[in-house]
Amino acid sequence: MIRKGDNNSIIIVSGNTFARIKFSDIEMIEQIGRKIKVCTENDEYVFYDRINDMASALLGSTFYRAMKSLIVNFDKMVNIKDGVLIFESGRKFAIGRNNYLILKRSFKNYLMKYPPFSDCDTFGKNKLSFVSEEDRTNNIGELGNNRNMGNIKDKN
Repeated sequence: MIRKGDNNSIIIVSGNTFARIKFSDIEMIEQIGRKIKVCTENDEYVFYDRINDMASALLGSTFYRAMKSLIVNFDKMVNIKDGVLIFESGRKFAIGRNNYLILKRSFKNYLMKYPPFSDCDTFGKNKLSFVSEEDRTNNIGELGNNRNMGNIKDKN
């Protein structure tokens, strides 16, 4: 069972897992079958739940639903290159080509809100958006079920 704690955390109560996780500590959330894996810099929490239950509490801040089964925290992402997401902790996660292109564009738009780009007028409007109006109308941010996703382990 998962509950929204205060405005900055979620509470996980499942089996032997009892945790309160700050939103700012979460790198990514992945759905694997019927289980949810919440990844922070130091820990991974795995429990039974639905990603949609977590999405409602997280989306709209620095979190972005990259696929139907993946939510990433843009504040914790360092780089995105060749279909691989790289987080501050060194964790790497591969996604498929279509989702990569959409996520790359959204991450770029997210980064554009920071100086020296924050004063730019990127869309011909005076505000930035993580997802373009065209993508939003086509529900592209909700795509998923790509078979080419998964964790990548360092070969070092």
